[in-house]
Amino acid sequence: MAAGIVLVNSALMQLILSYQDGIYLDLLPRVDEWKHIKTCTAPMVFPGTQFLMYVVPERYRIIPFFQDNLCIFASYSLYLHPFECDIRFPLHIAIFENNLNVVKQWVKCKSTWKTDDAFNLAVQSDHFDIVKYFLDSGYGPRLQARWHQALTLATRNNSYRVLSILMAAQQDQTQKSL
Repeated sequence: MAAGIVLVNSALMQLILSYQDGIYLDLLPRVDEWKHIKTCTAPMVFPGTQFLMYVVPERYRIIPFFQDNLCIFASYSLYLHPFECDIRFPLHIAIFENNLNVVKQWVKCKSTWKTDDAFNLAVQSDHFDIVKYFLDSGYGPRLQARWHQALTLATRNNSYRVLSILMAAQQDQTQKSL
């Protein structure tokens, strides 16, 4: 009987239908983009070691980083696996784009994708609103070493706004644990 209510409630039905395969409908183009994204490898100093690079679509050219080249290192630039395609790419590229709305949707769909790597990418990229969202949502670092890493990234990049909220969040977490 209760299940029948869903069928006659258009708002509920629309919500359910827009969330198929565990991903919101408006995120599906990003999933498709990721499935078809080209990759290449870059030889490094170590003989035989080839680091993965993603070749992003032309639409990313509007981001200053991609104005001259559409290639990006998986590990160094996006905090993804250095040798294999990483399923977290859609979240990480949204962080790199500084697209808070898309980041929020990905985290709702795939909360396991929210890792220290995603957090550190937001910190390194100086994306204050995304860092704040992660902290406000309880996705900040748990270990002292991870806090140190995030603080170091913010300091190295002169990200003073990000550094200030990191320091406040770390202090708040320390006080709660006492």
